[in-house]
Amino acid sequence: MDRLRCQKSIFKDGENIFNYVLNESKNKKIIIYGYSLGGQVAMHVWRYIQENNLEYKLAGVILHSPLNNFNKVAGKIFKPLEYLLNLMLINLNKFQEFKKLKATKVPSYWYSGYTEDSSEFVDLKTTIYGDPDYNISKEEATEIIINKLKEKGIENAHVVIKKISHMEGNSIISDKKEAQYEINEFKKFIKKIEDDNS
Repeated sequence: MDRLRCQKSIFKDGENIFNYVLNESKNKKIIIYGYSLGGQVAMHVWRYIQENNLEYKLAGVILHSPLNNFNKVAGKIFKPLEYLLNLMLINLNKFQEFKKLKATKVPSYWYSGYTEDSSEFVDLKTTIYGDPDYNISKEEATEIIINKLKEKGIENAHVVIKKISHMEGNSIISDKKEAQYEINEFKKFIKKIEDDNS
């Protein structure tokens, strides 16, 4: 398995999609949204935008539970798969996109929900900080994330770690009220971005 080739291909797709949207958007600003593996793609595209001096075209970036540990996700689907990947020394966890981001004032929203048996917010922390400590509270994780963002010069960042009562499969919120809450929070964030840029 050529992990790097696969990863580069996914990231290149993200760049191509951004360029397409950029051409279609005319004078409108763009909001990038990335969920799970898409969170890593979103960070890569954000870096691509920075390198090409296009941040003035960004209204904001939303990163929803960006995936960091792919092997563990595979293990949640089929436990022996995680063991097999580790045994074969296939490490699909080397997403380093956060480390490559530059200082920025573009508004960003870092979100993760979790349940009693979910450590998803720790994956958000691991994406940013690199330490997969599963014995940590959401308050400690939030503080670490905020400090790391400030240290990196990422201003206008909003971090939300919210406990939810139920989660099925790949972080799909089944409770309608909780799903609506999350959607409304995203809408508020987007509205704030639009107001600040108007």
